[in-house]
Amino acid sequence: MSELRIRPMQAGDLPAGLALTQAVGWSHRLADWQLAFSLGKGWVAGDSSGRVVGTIIVWNWSERAATLGFVIVDPALQGKGLGRRLMDKALQYTGGRAVQLAATDAGLKLYRDCGFAARGSIEQWQAADLSVKTPPPLPNLQLRTGQAEDLGLLVELDADAFGAKRPALIESVLASGNAVIAVQDGRPRGFAMRRPSGRGLVIGPLVAVDQDMAIVLAAEQMRGVNGLVRIDVPGDADQLRRWLATAGLGCVDRVTIMVRGAWPPMAQRGMRRLALAAQALG
Repeated sequence: MSELRIRPMQAGDLPAGLALTQAVGWSHRLADWQLAFSLGKGWVAGDSSGRVVGTIIVWNWSERAATLGFVIVDPALQGKGLGRRLMDKALQYTGGRAVQLAATDAGLKLYRDCGFAARGSIEQWQAADLSVKTPPPLPNLQLRTGQAEDLGLLVELDADAFGAKRPALIESVLASGNAVIAVQDGRPRGFAMRRPSGRGLVIGPLVAVDQDMAIVLAAEQMRGVNGLVRIDVPGDADQLRRWLATAGLGCVDRVTIMVRGAWPPMAQRGMRRLALAAQALG
């Protein structure tokens, strides 16, 4: 293991990173790697021949908050300390920021050893055949398609629910997908974004004042969609989870949300993050 060299990730490493995700059964496309790399800073571990055998990416969203993901080690080298070396490098880069990640069961011990503590769970729901029914109407609610000029609003609503502004992420998702904004009594009450990812479409981030609003937004983004749809929702969003089941989606995986440090407080608009942009991105 001492012969493995950890160095900054470069664009030319992304196909090798994609091969690692395929080796561990993740559904990422090269485009998903490109998006993640464009928004953050990564490192790779290479063997003496230059072959990439490990990866990690960090996103410093603000002076107080970061997320961490794409922590992958070649299956043949797992359990030998390489993951800890990658984590140490990435956490050094985050400085004094609080850091959030989504942990599989296999990674829980590593992350606990690095100072992370559990803060809830995220469930991955998906289906290829949807049976979406129109949810009950909410009074004085209007849904409209997000436009480029709505970027500032989307960033603010996302920050209310996440704890930090992520303009580059929201702009990238808007450019590759779309957004639906909910306005009730003249006030923004949430939004849902959708983009190609993995084997189909991902809905998220989805931010709303409550789960009734989240269901309306999710239903709008699922309407008329053919093919696989995925949405990653908090494990305690019981009402939304029940509705997803009625729409034909099933829970296929569950991860633990872990945080190191004091996460920034949410803003005062009452927004809640009810679907993630991606498990790694938050």
